[in-house]
Amino acid sequence: ERATSRRRLDELTLNAEQKARLQSELVAADRLATVGKLAAGVAHEVGNPLSGILGYLSVLRLRAPQNDPALEVVDRIEAEVKRIDSIVRGLLEMGRPSRGKAQPIDLRPIIDGCVKMVSSMKENAQVRIDVDCPETAWVRAEAGPLAQVLVNLLLNACQSQAGQGAVRLSLAPEKGESRLFVDDDGPGIPADVLPRLFTPFFTTKAPGQGTGLGLAVSRHLLSQFDGKLTASNREQGGARFTITLPSL
Repeated sequence: ERATSRRRLDELTLNAEQKARLQSELVAADRLATVGKLAAGVAHEVGNPLSGILGYLSVLRLRAPQNDPALEVVDRIEAEVKRIDSIVRGLLEMGRPSRGKAQPIDLRPIIDGCVKMVSSMKENAQVRIDVDCPETAWVRAEAGPLAQVLVNLLLNACQSQAGQGAVRLSLAPEKGESRLFVDDDGPGIPADVLPRLFTPFFTTKAPGQGTGLGLAVSRHLLSQFDGKLTASNREQGGARFTITLPSL
């Protein structure tokens, strides 16, 4: 009887957690939809002036003497303008419909390509990226958006360890779905940050280092072909991001 009561209590606790997680995902999805619609309406109005500013900065750079101190200011302005442009592009991703039709794809070549790209970056030279995935792993997805999400997660994992340590990619194929884990040895995700991690514009990075859109956009991209993105902390330390995809 005691064992039965304990089992029922565990089931109730699990159901409550699942309900809370579902509610959180629905709220986040609604926010993304609203932000996406807003972005679609203002993107061109913002994008055109940004292009003009970048053009004027190029003219200033060409006309200024080589050692002119003003060139440093021009570089800073250009960096900030490009940051604004990346924010606008991120917003547009959330309002953009699916780029194509989800189809059967082999996950392993996509993983290998993303790992090679991230590993080749100078700032990640001291990070080891290990892959534990079958030579062939078929899922249903869109290759382009999936690669974009995976690169973003790998970059975040590398940055969480200040460019040193190890990142591990592992695949858990199950009936009906496959889960791809991206694990790192960083400090993990603080408890107060975890519920807000996928909220648009929320970031723990220093000012100017991030837009707070990467994870929100990643979750949105995956949702377009019935994929999911979740985050948690590993018992042995570090963070784990899980991509869940429909399998064949």
